[in-house]
Amino acid sequence: MIKVLHVLTILFLTVSIANAAGNSSVTKGDAAYDNKNYSTAIEYYLPAAQQGDASVQMKVASSYVHLQNYSEAVKWYKVVAEKKSAKQAGAQWMLGVMYGQGKGVAQNMDLAYDYTRAAAKKGDEDAINFLRDRNVDINGHGDPFRRD
Repeated sequence: MIKVLHVLTILFLTVSIANAAGNSSVTKGDAAYDNKNYSTAIEYYLPAAQQGDASVQMKVASSYVHLQNYSEAVKWYKVVAEKKSAKQAGAQWMLGVMYGQGKGVAQNMDLAYDYTRAAAKKGDEDAINFLRDRNVDINGHGDPFRRD
């Protein structure tokens, strides 16, 4: 029993230290991002992003947008858009924007609309407002890209 407790204690401490190191890396990434040093921010963010942290994955994507490396941004937005997380709707909205503007991907208004509508259905305010401004409901009634 004592050996089991010892092993569990070591495991807990190892995980705690790893989490602390990861949080420190994200904090450093945030500082770099705030100073508009997006390449450095990405370096700090990548370990946590590669571990699946959706919030950090969104920060990586946003950093790539600031660097105008849209194809990398799209890759990270897709990673978040495909998982169930609190950040999913935001990633879907950004993919709608990227497809609508043809940034990092070939312009595809159908995909832009699909991603925008999916984001709106999950409550993303930007997506909802975009559709509302075009007299479209989240179920797809109306022309989302009508210009008045």
